[in-house]
Amino acid sequence: MKTVVFSIIAVLCVGHAAWADETSEAEKRYLEGQAAYDRGDYSSAVIAWRESYRLSGEAELLYDLAQALRLAGQTCDAFTTYQKFLAVGDSDKVPMAQGFAKELTPKCAPEAQVTPPPPNIVFAPPVFASPSFATPRRTSRSNKLIGLAVVGGGLALVVTSTYFGHEASLLGNQVTTACRVSCSWTTEKSVEARGQRDETFEWVTLGTGAIALGIGTWLTYEGVMQDQRLSIAATPVRGGAAVTWSRPW
Repeated sequence: MKTVVFSIIAVLCVGHAAWADETSEAEKRYLEGQAAYDRGDYSSAVIAWRESYRLSGEAELLYDLAQALRLAGQTCDAFTTYQKFLAVGDSDKVPMAQGFAKELTPKCAPEAQVTPPPPNIVFAPPVFASPSFATPRRTSRSNKLIGLAVVGGGLALVVTSTYFGHEASLLGNQVTTACRVSCSWTTEKSVEARGQRDETFEWVTLGTGAIALGIGTWLTYEGVMQDQRLSIAATPVRGGAAVTWSRPW
């Protein structure tokens, strides 16, 4: 019996010594982590506090470990550690842990965010405009004015060509009359050249005037037509409908 008692006491002593060693080691690792945290070495603080928590299981260490993880840039590990602390912790650090966890939720747990409901889209029936049978044409005063101006210029060129033609004819008759019997070609040569020049001017101005008259007439017509209104009417008759259209000219 004495042997059994002594054996139990020995086991208890060894267990107590081992527990005391773990507690001492956990405290030592905690102090190492605090020193690293104070000097800004958050990665070393994470290693030390994680070991201290493994040895001691103290819930308060989870908050400190989460802080070190967050400052070390390990945000999602910090988020998970805050969640563990909130599940078991019961201290004045809980509100702060909740705030940090909420701050990290969009990045580390986006599915936890409340998704707004889809918008309620109401499809209205389409509205069709009734057909209009009167098609107004936009006016173009500028087309008419330009057309009339070009027509005027064309007429002026035609008149000018008539003048040059008359001059060329007179000069040609003069040379013909002077040289009917005999003449000095040296004297009449310049008259002949003037007549040929006037004849060239006649055809150039006549052709240009004709083109101008055509363009001006077309522009004037377009301007007038744009001021008109096309009217279409459908009249019911036996067996169908009669469609008529009219437009002032």
